[in-house]
Amino acid sequence: MSAAMAGSGGPSADGFGVAEAGTGLGATLVGLAGLAVALFANIEMSVSTRIATVAVCATPPCPALSALPQPAQTVTQAHSLASGGISGTLAVAVAAVVVGLLAIGVGAVAHALTNRRSAFVVLCAATLALLLLTFLTGFSIGLLFLPADALAMAAVAFGAVRLNPRPVGAPI
Repeated sequence: MSAAMAGSGGPSADGFGVAEAGTGLGATLVGLAGLAVALFANIEMSVSTRIATVAVCATPPCPALSALPQPAQTVTQAHSLASGGISGTLAVAVAAVVVGLLAIGVGAVAHALTNRRSAFVVLCAATLALLLLTFLTGFSIGLLFLPADALAMAAVAFGAVRLNPRPVGAPI
């Protein structure tokens, strides 16, 4: 058996490493795409209508009761979260989400390549943070992160398979 295969736990564990890295990077890319949609897509809409009285009389003099309210103008405006600029609290929130999504990808790839527990901890912590963010934002932009959540959880599962448990009584 080669040294690379011996360190990774064998050929099946190496396949799990590729799957871990792929799903981790996929979670990062899909999460960044979801963030872009949340920021730049027209998801806020406001509709305003002005009502004016329009006479419906063909021959003068028109009786006062023949005037009916008709919509004179309807204005529909669509806005994105970033239409007012990304600054202040929104900038901090966006930066935190980007760092978390990058941590998922970096943690997954680092754990797949080195099998270090610290990389796996980064992957798990970033995945937990993304799940918490999705839960807190609920049915608004949180729905856009559900595919990234699923891929990140798959990366954690593939990474967990690759962990080498120490035998009881083995030196640390």
